[in-house]
Amino acid sequence: MKKPAVRTVRCILEREGRFLLVVHRAARGRKLRGWALPGGRVERGEEPEVALRRELREELKIRVGDLRRVGDYRYKGHVHRVFAATCDEALLKFPRAEILKLGWHRGTDLDAFEAAGDLHAGFEARALRDLLATRR
Repeated sequence: MKKPAVRTVRCILEREGRFLLVVHRAARGRKLRGWALPGGRVERGEEPEVALRRELREELKIRVGDLRRVGDYRYKGHVHRVFAATCDEALLKFPRAEILKLGWHRGTDLDAFEAAGDLHAGFEARALRDLLATRR
């Protein structure tokens, strides 16, 4: 059986014990539901890590060092791969046509967003818990 292709890539960006979440704007300019991890679609023939680095440059105007694979998560029938990285760059500019807002949050904030239904895909808090579990 063929392994399902990775549809999107996302990144848990961390700085000083906080994690970056963004609210994306949909293609037609409307707000997408809730906070999400930065990232986007994997283009045909593109490796997931390469796609994530491209998306972070396009969305946040940053480059990251080492990417650590956190896991694969299913959402709406597709596989979404999550990585983690440290973010040392200032996030001074981002395309308002793509991102409505961004914010640095604590892990407990993600739990509260999850409970309130304020996460875009729902796997964001699970991915963060999976990342934090590897540190124990």
